[in-house]
Amino acid sequence: MSVLQKVLIDRPDSVVQFMIDFFESLQPKKILLFGPPASGKRKIGEFLARRLGLEYVSVKDIVEGISSTETQIGFEFRESVSKTGSPPGLLLESIVLARLQEKDCADKGWILEGWPSEPDNVHHLLDSNLIPLIGIILDIPDVVVEDRVSFRLQDPKTGQLYHMISNPPPLGVGSRCITRPGESTDEILQVLYLYRKRLPSVLSELRQLVPTFVQFNVNTDVEENELSAIGEEIARRIERGNM
Repeated sequence: MSVLQKVLIDRPDSVVQFMIDFFESLQPKKILLFGPPASGKRKIGEFLARRLGLEYVSVKDIVEGISSTETQIGFEFRESVSKTGSPPGLLLESIVLARLQEKDCADKGWILEGWPSEPDNVHHLLDSNLIPLIGIILDIPDVVVEDRVSFRLQDPKTGQLYHMISNPPPLGVGSRCITRPGESTDEILQVLYLYRKRLPSVLSELRQLVPTFVQFNVNTDVEENELSAIGEEIARRIERGNM
C-alpha cells in the first residue's frame, strides 16, 4: 500500500506528521532489551525477533562463543572474566558494534540483549549511527531471581534444565545434574549487584537519545506461553507505535 493510499484511508489530522511516522515505520527497527538474569530476556527477545523479523543479538552468546575459541581473543576474554568477572570492555564493544553493522542487522533491524553496559557504550552507539528507537526493560525482584537461578540444575547429558523445587529432575537423573557455572547463589548475587549498579547511568544516557522506553514487570513464575504473551503484547505495541 502506498503512502497516498494510507493517507486517503486513514485521513490523519496532520498529513505531514502522518507521512513522517509512515516513513519512519519502514526503517529497520533497532531495539534494546534489558533485564536481570532469569527475567525471560532470551525467550522474549527471540520471540520479538521472530515476530518482527529482526536479528536477535545476545551479548552473552557473543562472549561465550568467543571465550570457547582457542584464539588470542578467546584467551583475553577468558582471562578477563576469570580476573574481573567481565569480558574486556573495549574489545567487546568493538565486536558488538561490528555485529550490529553487518548486512543482516543493517537490512532487517535488530534487537540487542544485554548491552550497553556502560555510559561510554551509548556514546559509541551514537558515533556509529546505531541509536535504537525503542528500549525495553524487564524487571523482576532480586529474591525471585535468586530463587529461579540458584535452585536451577542442568543434566549435562541432555542439556535439560530443572528446578530443585518447582521442577525437580526425575529419579535416576538428579544424581548427575550440576549447577551451571556462574549460577551459584554468590555468583548470581554479584551479577545482580553489578546490573543494578550499572543500569541507572546507562539509562540516563540512553533516555537523552532513545525516543521510547517501556518497562514490564515479570515478578511471578511465568510459564513459557506467558512469556510469549508478553512478547506478543510488546510486538503489537511496537507495530502500532503505542509504546
